[in-house]
Amino acid sequence: MRLPVTMSNSRQGRYGEARFAELCQNPSAGVEAVVNKASDDEHGWDHVVDLVPYAMKHKPADLADHLVQCFAQIKTTRGEKVAARIKLSNALKAAKSPNPSFVFLFHQYSEHEVPVLYGRHIWEDEINWILEKAREVSVKEPQKPLHKVFLNLRFGQGDMVDGHPSDWMFKAVERLGAGRYSKAKIKVVETVGYEPFSHLGKLQFPTGTSLRDLVSHQLGMIDDLPVSRVQFFDRRFGIEVQTSDELGGGRIEISGREMPATLRLVSSDGRAIEIPAIVLTPSFLEVDDPEFRLRVDAGGINIFQSVGDQRQEFNYKLDVNQPRNLRQLIGLMCLLDWGVDDGVKFEVYIEEGEILSGEVTGLPPVESWVHMQAVAGLHILDIIGPGKCDKVEISHVEFNKCVKDMYFVASIVGAGSFNFQGVFAREIENFSGLLGYSFTEVGGWCIGAIYQFECKARGGADDMQVFYFSNSRILKRFSFRQPIEVFKKLVVLEFEKVRANLSDPHAVLLNGNFSELGCAVNEGRDISLDIR
Repeated sequence: MRLPVTMSNSRQGRYGEARFAELCQNPSAGVEAVVNKASDDEHGWDHVVDLVPYAMKHKPADLADHLVQCFAQIKTTRGEKVAARIKLSNALKAAKSPNPSFVFLFHQYSEHEVPVLYGRHIWEDEINWILEKAREVSVKEPQKPLHKVFLNLRFGQGDMVDGHPSDWMFKAVERLGAGRYSKAKIKVVETVGYEPFSHLGKLQFPTGTSLRDLVSHQLGMIDDLPVSRVQFFDRRFGIEVQTSDELGGGRIEISGREMPATLRLVSSDGRAIEIPAIVLTPSFLEVDDPEFRLRVDAGGINIFQSVGDQRQEFNYKLDVNQPRNLRQLIGLMCLLDWGVDDGVKFEVYIEEGEILSGEVTGLPPVESWVHMQAVAGLHILDIIGPGKCDKVEISHVEFNKCVKDMYFVASIVGAGSFNFQGVFAREIENFSGLLGYSFTEVGGWCIGAIYQFECKARGGADDMQVFYFSNSRILKRFSFRQPIEVFKKLVVLEFEKVRANLSDPHAVLLNGNFSELGCAVNEGRDISLDIR
């Protein structure tokens, strides 16, 4: 055991450096260490310590981990305060070096006590502190040399080093992955202090560019804007540098604010659909600014709202070949279909609640395929739900193929009731309801459903028999990513299982395929009816 000693400041320093080297290279240390005293400590570290990883003794030479080379600065102090003064210039080098850097302190509370060893690994908190102080001094006091600025590094009980400092250093490095340490430290050095953004930009626009042009650009109405000068100022820890990186003139795109939103369309008879949208607002204006405008972008539907004059503009664009979000496509079809005779009300919601509403009137007549896509689209949305629907992008031309498969069943389900009449060779026995199925492929997804309709009444005269159906139910829904032929077999198999498990007799038309049934009805073909 070492006896307490009384030392002068100079002897303290020499003692600390010698004692540090002795402890690191002690044979009882777990990690082999080579301590090289710095002959010129201009950069702040007193020792360069090479640590030999444990695994090197157990691996072939070509696979052995490389040496871990650390920089260590040794301080010695005496008194009540457990702290060390470090030059900012040296601290900055320790923080920015890709090598592990440490500060060790041998501290005596009184001259008759054995020095206690403390250690600090220069890592995230220390790097943040050092770089922030360096930025502050260099920007606010540019004439002040960094080597004349001192940092007061305090140590606590958690910094005490028990045992050998070489073992303590290696454990600190090993926790971060010895082989990946330098890359991790460089990332910390390059990113810390740059939240929420790293540069402040200043733009100079040519004469004639108005504030309204800037707003229109950020709302997506103008693709880009001309600029005559661009300056970038590095901004770290909230402090900008005085000099800038400059670019010449050209054209620029500036993103505005974007918020996810929901556009709800409601017909005059209460039918409704909700479609995904984005609310775009200018990034440099507050909501109460007279020039503030917002845009609701819901695919083919756009709504513009001005604050100054409270003017509201609603427009739509129909491009049959442009792929778009399936729910947005269906919403556009519903708008055009519902708005022909009556107005369509709309509401826009963000997370905080409703932000605007209004009504669209006077829409022009549309072709029949628009009505068919609206009816079939709402039914497809009911089958697969909004989540999967939003994963599909499809054009109106491609979607029309799905509509041909689903329109017939969608129209009778949407109507609420329908009747079927025909001439039969014999009296049809009683049955409880009608069963059927449908399927199609939309944007890589195969979707389908099994339906049940209650037979509410029947009648007829001579050979004509009439059956009245209502109260439709979807018994099963399907949506999978698989080949359509495989999916068809699945739906038919499930349909037969459902039919076999029913206790009451049910009718089936054309083997239950509603898509084929719709074609047969339109073409006036014979239709088979089976009851069991």
